[in-house]
Amino acid sequence: LLSDEEVAEIVGSRYSALSVKLKELLRTPSSLYVWMQLDEDRHKQVITSAHQLLHEWWKQTLERCEQKSINTYEMDQFAHDIAERMSSRSIFVLPRRSLSAHERLIKELVSEGLLTDDPNKVTFVHQTFLDYFVINRYLDQIADGRAITDIIGDRDAQTPNLRYRFLVLLQELCEYDECLFLEQCQILMHSDNVRHYDKCAVIDAAAQQTNPSEDFCEFFEQFWFDTSFHEYVRQVLYLGNFPLIEHLFASKKVECLSDEGIWMLRSLNEKYPDYLVDVLKPYCFHDTETDKKIYSCLCFDVD
Repeated sequence: LLSDEEVAEIVGSRYSALSVKLKELLRTPSSLYVWMQLDEDRHKQVITSAHQLLHEWWKQTLERCEQKSINTYEMDQFAHDIAERMSSRSIFVLPRRSLSAHERLIKELVSEGLLTDDPNKVTFVHQTFLDYFVINRYLDQIADGRAITDIIGDRDAQTPNLRYRFLVLLQELCEYDECLFLEQCQILMHSDNVRHYDKCAVIDAAAQQTNPSEDFCEFFEQFWFDTSFHEYVRQVLYLGNFPLIEHLFASKKVECLSDEGIWMLRSLNEKYPDYLVDVLKPYCFHDTETDKKIYSCLCFDVD
């Protein structure tokens, strides 16, 4: 990753006005590359993920195609088709001669910075650009009723190098349609044909949800009590996650003064002090041992 100082030097005076999330995103060289390709007016868009950043770039590319009288539907289909050909064959390069009928489209994508400028082959400048188009197709297929387990294939096909693509797919699905996301998670988490590290990717994707529904909280609550996932869910999903912690305590399935209850409350002490007061107030000043636990949740060092 790039340092904050390196990113600030490249972005210039606009850097200070960027959100914390976007500053972190731009530390990744490929994301910074895309950001620098965007017209300045597009920098005002709310962007919280690399996929959204690429989506904004692709919209810009299609608009420029339209200005040059290039059929945008044809361009969109072409980019997705070459990504699908690469993905289905697990390759990153296509011979340029096999795409000679689309030479004008290739040249346009080269000029926009999506494809490398090579007379003999067609390849994306970065693998994340390939992933973007593949994920878009997958999202359309899921919306049309295809199961995500069908997309990721059997256990032998679920390799670690494809986990990033799978994770982004889940993140975008969660952002796009929480209900559909939960339906697919139900299938994934209870399938014997899905590897454990891919099931952990489900939890990683769930951790991005900042305003979870009741159904969302109830679904992931079950994994708090699953020994196979408890520690991962505890660290990745529940740590500092106010909606999920609040729901867990409200369900009365975990006592707030238990060791894990105290651990969760402590993770909220800086951002949600009023909630801690509401939860802990009924237990104050009953006995010394309980008071020590309560003190350990507070924002200051009692020593």
